[in-house]
Amino acid sequence: MAERILIIDDEPELLQVLERFFKRKGFEVITVQSGEEGWQCITETVFDLVISDLAMKKLDGLDLLKQVRTIDANLPFIIMTGVGTIESAVEAIKYGAYHYITKPFKTQELELLARRAIENGQLHRK
Repeated sequence: MAERILIIDDEPELLQVLERFFKRKGFEVITVQSGEEGWQCITETVFDLVISDLAMKKLDGLDLLKQVRTIDANLPFIIMTGVGTIESAVEAIKYGAYHYITKPFKTQELELLARRAIENGQLHRK
């Protein structure tokens, strides 16, 4: 069975690119455009990985990560951002983000991170 990835970003173009890329690589991909939609998906579906933008309206990526940790301590979570600071990176890691990647990035780099995060998550869940 293909690993299931949830990708959350308020940029529809980026979501489309990432969805096509990861589907071609054999993943099952669900995309949403807000933290609230992401939270709803996470509470209704089992994912192997969440990739979320940091800066979003209402529920941002960091707050979503904190919420996720209240129900699943081992769900791999990658934060991506175009407005990253060292402080936000440290905070994301402190709350259990697997990695923090700044935009723009190479899709192959994100794929490598995703595969490692999923593998790490599977080990922690066993």
